[in-house]
Amino acid sequence: MLRICLSVAIFLPSVAMADEIKIDGRWNTANGFMMISRLDTGEYAIAFDKYAGKTVGILADNVLSGTWQDVAKTKPCSAEQNGSAYWGTFSISFYGPPAVKKPAFQGILAFCENQNEGSNFSGELAD
Repeated sequence: MLRICLSVAIFLPSVAMADEIKIDGRWNTANGFMMISRLDTGEYAIAFDKYAGKTVGILADNVLSGTWQDVAKTKPCSAEQNGSAYWGTFSISFYGPPAVKKPAFQGILAFCENQNEGSNFSGELAD
């Protein structure tokens, strides 16, 4: 019985990882391109061609979620976070074939303390 339990424990991680979409790379969005890169910490950084700032998140079950800070927006938040008055959270759900021809995502970007409100955005993996 012990041998069966050990075999299952070794097998499960490879099954879970096989279903995860690879998100590193260049993505096309309505607001221009964004680049997603995996950091040595296991987190992911997102860089936008049209926006400055810092966006970092963690991937779990094909959902990348985390925080963003921008250098300037039209209206600052009422409180600073990580040294910026322009910040919020994001959540991006990735999906791939066979639902679509190539990997794509749907996301929401929330501003300041209004974590239940935000802007929707989407994109697909660039060729």
